[in-house]
Amino acid sequence: MKMVSRITAIGLAGVAICYLGLSGYVWYHDNKRSKQADVQAFCCQ
Repeated sequence: MKMVSRITAIGLAGVAICYLGLSGYVWYHDNKRSKQADVQAFCCQ
């Protein structure tokens, strides 16, 4: 029973880390893209 809870904990931690990594990656690219859009809008005015 202890082994199962340990595997579950590792699995949950892995999923949480993947989720955080993915959302951070998306946020970073989204941020970069919006900054580029701001620069383009500023240039084109």
